[in-house]
Amino acid sequence: MVLESKGRTLEEIQASIVLTHEHADAVLGLDDIRVVQPHSPTNDIDPTVIYLTQYAMDSVASKFPYLVWKKLREGQEVRQVAQLDWRIIEDDYDKPFVASGLKFVPLPVMHGEDYICLGFLFGEKSKVAYISDVPRFPSNTEYVISKSGSGQLDLLIMDCLYKKGSHNVHLCLPQVCSKFFQKLGCPEKKT
Repeated sequence: MVLESKGRTLEEIQASIVLTHEHADAVLGLDDIRVVQPHSPTNDIDPTVIYLTQYAMDSVASKFPYLVWKKLREGQEVRQVAQLDWRIIEDDYDKPFVASGLKFVPLPVMHGEDYICLGFLFGEKSKVAYISDVPRFPSNTEYVISKSGSGQLDLLIMDCLYKKGSHNVHLCLPQVCSKFFQKLGCPEKKT
């Protein structure tokens, strides 16, 4: 979730959500967004903006049709559901987008051998990369977040499933430390 402060009170904070992919760990909380939205018996509130790929949108629409298609059938009662504004993004690092005033660069990553999900690069003064659900990077994404691509990252947030061992669709601590930090030109910190 990305928050942008428009004032001094909670009601003046504008939130948007940027999804990495459509698996359960990323989307099953969408229905619960209504809990943090203002109460309205007629659902007449400003929607929360959700950024996601078309592939993820198609999946979400089949899992949660009531969150996507808002038109009531004749005689159907209004029920309080999360009010969401769906925004399609491309899985291309050459096509950044802005969410809650913050520029995001999509970083396509492999979640297994045949499934692409997104990580994101953001921040102007400090460069931050957020990458989850990944066992490997395509070479173009690796370049974008390397020293020679966007410059030295100030913070890299990565998925790490287990402290020891390995997994076929997620990184584990040994792979993160030995493989990716070296490839990305991160300085080695001795403790």
